[in-house]
Amino acid sequence: MSDVFPSVLYTLYDLRYKKITDQDTKDLAQDAALDVHKVYPDAHAVQNVMEPATNNAGRVGGASKNYAAGYFQQVFLGGVGKTAWDLAASGLNGLVMSGVSTFGGVDGITITHNLGLTGYVITATPLAKAERVGGVWYVRAANTVTVYNTGEAGIQFTITIEVDAGMTTPAQWLWRHYGGLQVDGQIWAKNLIESLDIKPDSDAARTLGSAILRYLQGHFVNLTLGGVSKAAWPTAVAGSNGNVFMSGAVTLAGMDGVTVTHSKGDTSYLVKTMPTGTGGLGRIGDISYVKAANTVVIYNSGHGGFPADIEISNVV
Repeated sequence: MSDVFPSVLYTLYDLRYKKITDQDTKDLAQDAALDVHKVYPDAHAVQNVMEPATNNAGRVGGASKNYAAGYFQQVFLGGVGKTAWDLAASGLNGLVMSGVSTFGGVDGITITHNLGLTGYVITATPLAKAERVGGVWYVRAANTVTVYNTGEAGIQFTITIEVDAGMTTPAQWLWRHYGGLQVDGQIWAKNLIESLDIKPDSDAARTLGSAILRYLQGHFVNLTLGGVSKAAWPTAVAGSNGNVFMSGAVTLAGMDGVTVTHSKGDTSYLVKTMPTGTGGLGRIGDISYVKAANTVVIYNSGHGGFPADIEISNVV
């Protein structure tokens, strides 16, 4: 009897061990099948977080089998987290982040974007009190950007971050100024400059381009030269004159003369004076003029008060 009991125990143990071993084998086979079909990645749950066993190795879904829907509070792509879809960005750059922040003055405000690169541009637009913001600039880092302003702190602004798609050597600072900006010294700008009105600080004192550094092209709807505006080039004048650079109407003033300002800068020009109407017939007399570099005075020996057309043209 003593020999039978241990043998029964051994038999039961062997059966139990075989059952456990068979179940383990089935589990391993099931895991392998699931892995082949990519139903579950090789992931484990840690405090309600699904993580792959190795970085950049797991997969959810596949190229030929997609989930019908996915619901997320936040999704990370390329290290950048989003809780809502952004509108597509216009232009060459691609919008990757937008939001609202608050200016911190010259101390700045740091915004984390986790792009992992510095090839991006930002736009910061005040939501209120734009006249108190002053100059706005930023300093980029791989995963953060710090926005500064020279004016008041505490003003809210919207910010957009766009991946730079066009600059070969992106500038470190972008200025968007909402007040008066005065710079002593040169400003060097590469590529396109967009602005509204451009005016010199004093009349007839500044130069655009130079004799040895000229712009290739200038496009204008209307051009003013010597105080005369034209929307098209004047035609050449027949005879001894070259191109007309100024034309208009004057009222003859007799021996007192009438002064016309043309701002040509020299006296190499001709003046044609042609009385209009019939009222001055036999009463205007002879016409003469005295030239100066930027003005010409037209005289007539008869009565004044009669209208006349004038043309001033280069001598060729």
